[in-house]
Amino acid sequence: MRVRIAGDAAFLTIKGVTRGATRAEFEYEIPLQDAEQLLELSDGPILEKNRYVLVHEGSRWEVDEFLATTPGS
Repeated sequence: MRVRIAGDAAFLTIKGVTRGATRAEFEYEIPLQDAEQLLELSDGPILEKNRYVLVHEGSRWEVDEFLATTPGS
């Protein structure tokens, strides 16, 4: 599971088992205040990244560039 804040919006993402190069993902918008509280509860590192979306020959690729890791509380 992942909690993500993007500007004034926040999202909860649930990721399934990876099969080959794909996996099921379900993403839901949640209140910003809920996301901030969930991140405070995290005992793992908090990652910062940029995501780039590329479309090539009809396929969509999402490439993540990881920038920093902040230790959890």
